[in-house]
Amino acid sequence: MTATAELEADVAHAEREREEAYAAWRAAHRAYFDADIRLLHARLNLADHQKENGS
Repeated sequence: MTATAELEADVAHAEREREEAYAAWRAAHRAYFDADIRLLHARLNLADHQKENGS
């Protein structure tokens, strides 16, 4: 393998790693956002319940 081909292979490998890391980051971000929204709804439901029951 020539030096150029080896360097091009390194670049291709790094690009694939970056794409995989980005996909994992996006999935983690989405999971965090979903959990944050569930937490918000739970807090609002609790506040409504406490308001209705005078707690």
